Amino acid sequence: MTGNDAELIRGAHVFRCFYGINRLKLQNVGLLERLGRLIRFTMSAGSDVEARLTDAQRRNTTRSNIFGVGYEHGSKTSIGCSYKGRIWSRRITNVEALTRWCSSVGEKLLNDGIDSEEVIRGTLVPEMIDRRPDTMPFAIDWPDVMYKKPETTYTFLVDGAETPLYLTDIELTEPATAGDIRFEISSDDTRIPVTLSIFKEGETKDCKFSVGGGSEVRVKDGAREHSLKDFFYRETPVIWFVDGSSLEGNSYTKLRKDYDPYSPEKIQVWDWAGVDIQKESQGSEKQADSIQYRVIQQLKNRDYVVVFDDDGKGEVADVVGIRVEEDGITVELYHCKWSREPTPGARIADLYEVCGQAQKCIRWKEKRTELFTHLLRREALRLEKNEATRLEVGAQENLLTIKEMSRFLPVNFNIYIVQPGLSKARASESQLELLSVTENYLMETYMLPFQIIASA
Repeated sequence: MTGNDAELIRGAHVFRCFYGINRLKLQNVGLLERLGRLIRFTMSAGSDVEARLTDAQRRNTTRSNIFGVGYEHGSKTSIGCSYKGRIWSRRITNVEALTRWCSSVGEKLLNDGIDSEEVIRGTLVPEMIDRRPDTMPFAIDWPDVMYKKPETTYTFLVDGAETPLYLTDIELTEPATAGDIRFEISSDDTRIPVTLSIFKEGETKDCKFSVGGGSEVRVKDGAREHSLKDFFYRETPVIWFVDGSSLEGNSYTKLRKDYDPYSPEKIQVWDWAGVDIQKESQGSEKQADSIQYRVIQQLKNRDYVVVFDDDGKGEVADVVGIRVEEDGITVELYHCKWSREPTPGARIADLYEVCGQAQKCIRWKEKRTELFTHLLRREALRLEKNEATRLEVGAQENLLTIKEMSRFLPVNFNIYIVQPGLSKARASESQLELLSVTENYLMETYMLPFQIIASA
């Protein structure tokens, strides 16, 4: 509609703009409350804003404006709106992208098949808790703020000795369904145990991070330094659970829907003859009976420009395959994991860590050019130690060229889990449910295709 035919859309219909945004979390909610002839406006802000609204507020008020963040069309997005008909986003983009965004929002607003109240009810609602969830954690990742800057920004200082973030991992240790949540920060030279405790003091629900090992551990953020426990209290790591829920400090978020188990028919079966399925890494010696070695040999027969062994602390994946096509660059990340037993079976523990690695690697979708810088940096460090090259196919010149191409070409990702300890024929319900949680996380956030490679 144009000219005199234009009509301002306002009221509840405006909230249709949130339709199609996955894992939407509200950050600001404005409420109008009518008190006789008077109108009172209140604004609530924070990641747990919905959880803090009382039942009385929900019954006696009208939402006047809402702002939230989530994922749409394979990337992060933000959107806000008011009942008066205003719609906005914090995105920074060009005029062409703005035009496309306006058209997309307009289609939602004019779609009478969208129930705006149902859309709002589908938002994720973080809850401040005073004890840990009684479900199994399977992965932990760095605080979101650490992915918003180049990976060279952050350094860990252990008794004064520095280790950069890109040579460091964060991993759960001895995960369980009860008790404090324990994890560690590790590099090739050190391991720092950390404990997350959740508790209640009086009416206050809170958490704290404790650092073990007897060392002084600090985080260097550019020119600033913080103690590790204080840094994590302000910028909390995210912990994922097998039911799809997540925890940041003592802010706990449950999913609003259940997923069907992963279909066993989608599991790829490879021949693992001659491979010790309890040996994951090929190492610098390139051990031929390792899982990683077999994966690399398989990939050498395909049309990759680069096949890169990135195994080690701070890895993107155990093996990275890169191909250049007419419509862009395709990066395939293979996460390998050793089996807890010498024969394939239905052990859920065989999948915990590798599913976590698959979920964590999505961050590189936002940092595509830096991904190739990361690989080049890791190759240089390997060569400085006079060890075997990480490049199984291609050369540094190929990586440099692809890095420059990534500045103006789309970069597509495919995620693979390689676990020969998983039997396709015997896969358990709990294994298939965890695989489904991981698959849906990858698809609902960055629309990343996900595949499993296992045994018969």
